[in-house]
Amino acid sequence: MLAALIRQQNKHDVEICDLYLKNYQYYVKDFADNNAGILESPKSSLMKAIMLVKPDIVGFSALFNFQHGLVKCLAQYVKEYNSHIQTYVGGYSTIAPELVLQDIPWLDIAFIGESEISFPKSS
Repeated sequence: MLAALIRQQNKHDVEICDLYLKNYQYYVKDFADNNAGILESPKSSLMKAIMLVKPDIVGFSALFNFQHGLVKCLAQYVKEYNSHIQTYVGGYSTIAPELVLQDIPWLDIAFIGESEISFPKSS
């Protein structure tokens, strides 16, 4: 929804990098055998996309609290790669804003509520 809104407003180019889809085989088949490297596959996919697209903003959609560790690590990787890239998160930040804001210093914006409403005000 947010990508469609941004495209409709012609404010920014938008690329969607679905880390779950790109790493589906790993999560479903290989996780049981090799869960120690659980971050390597999404990190690699995300960093390849960032190097290719060279975004100004990287947004994370994480619907559940159990995704917190993944968002935290990926936001850190993004900022370590390029501190000028803005990092946003939406989803579980609505129900756990204190956790997100206190525990992920690499985030620039945490959406509370519908990001489709807030994003146009922040861009």
